[in-house]
Amino acid sequence: MNIIGARYLFLKRYTLILIDFIIVNSGFVCGYLYQYSGSGKYPLNSAVMLYLLIFNALWLIFSYALQLYSPPSLLTVERIYRSTWKVTAAHMAVIGVFHFLAAGDTVILRGALISFAVSYSVIIVQLVLTRVFITYIVEFVIKKGRLQKKTAIIGFNEQAKQLGAYFSRAGSAYSFQGYFTGDKNTFHYTSPSVRSSSILAPVEECIDYAVAEGINEIYSTLLPGNDSLVSDMLAKAD
Repeated sequence: MNIIGARYLFLKRYTLILIDFIIVNSGFVCGYLYQYSGSGKYPLNSAVMLYLLIFNALWLIFSYALQLYSPPSLLTVERIYRSTWKVTAAHMAVIGVFHFLAAGDTVILRGALISFAVSYSVIIVQLVLTRVFITYIVEFVIKKGRLQKKTAIIGFNEQAKQLGAYFSRAGSAYSFQGYFTGDKNTFHYTSPSVRSSSILAPVEECIDYAVAEGINEIYSTLLPGNDSLVSDMLAKAD
């Protein structure tokens, strides 16, 4: 990855951490204010501060355990979504149990559960909005910064097609170009419709093609020992 891409990931990671810190604490504050709104008194004693500390610590622990802010997850919006909801669900479960165990009677439990519902309603709404915003920002930066990896595959078997489908689905991180298959003779007999849409060039020309078209990564579903063209290509690459 280039320097711009690395700086972008660094900035995105710590921006996401800061945004989530604000979201989690705003949810806590909203729940706290609602819980004590009836009495008009808002105590800031050691028990409240300890609960706030636990609230934040649990978010950080689950975020680390589920790799919400890990660099491999940052270029893939789908992973950010998935990790975000896992962290949120785990956080809700533990805090919900905490509320249940800490409540001394039914009245306190009812107030605590309402506060719980308010807190996580605020958190979830904000998470949805920020993740949608991040999706557009990620797509924009990746396209403008050319952070997508151009990829191609050697072979046109079922395994190659499955791998190609994976790269196509992961469009934020990869730009799948197509397949290299056959030698020069068999390549020209490939169906024109298939060749124009997905077959790039014969295997023996893949290095020259990749250099000319700026392809970053080439994956092979053919073993060098079983295919002389692949062996020759690897020798040429070395």
